[in-house]
Amino acid sequence: MLNQKLTLDRAIWTSESRTVPALPDQQGIELNLPPMDGAQWLALFQKGAADNVGTNANFPQRITVRTPSLSLGGQQWNNLSIVSEPASNGSIVQAQGREINATLAMRNNAPWLANIKYLYYNPSAAKASPTKAPLNSTPASPFSAVDNVSFRGWPDVQLRCAECWMWGQKYGR
Repeated sequence: MLNQKLTLDRAIWTSESRTVPALPDQQGIELNLPPMDGAQWLALFQKGAADNVGTNANFPQRITVRTPSLSLGGQQWNNLSIVSEPASNGSIVQAQGREINATLAMRNNAPWLANIKYLYYNPSAAKASPTKAPLNSTPASPFSAVDNVSFRGWPDVQLRCAECWMWGQKYGR
């Protein structure tokens, strides 16, 4: 027993719950979080918050994250649910919310497949006006001060978009 890892089969975390939530029906971790600032959340991982997490324990590979609001990429994503689970050749990530309904297949040794049923992305709508912006504030969008965006180093992606609205323009069918 001393050399065996702890194995977590299923877990749930619900913020601001007044009762004990029921465990998920299947193996996995469910995180029901309050409104979040995505940049601060991602910064935790860049600073090593998740380093060595799996050295003493085995965690389920299916993870569900739900939040009423996520600020990320210069936009507010509302009623967002993200599910990540293993697949035969990689993993599948599903995102559903008021502004997105999409599936991403992250395949090992092959281009990723992004099937977007609906996407509304308009970071300019989230920009603070210059007269109301506080001093030393960060821009609402990571693209607001950039003339061009480089996707160098990103994995190859086959993108299918049925209905995508980006920066006020409709793309797709």
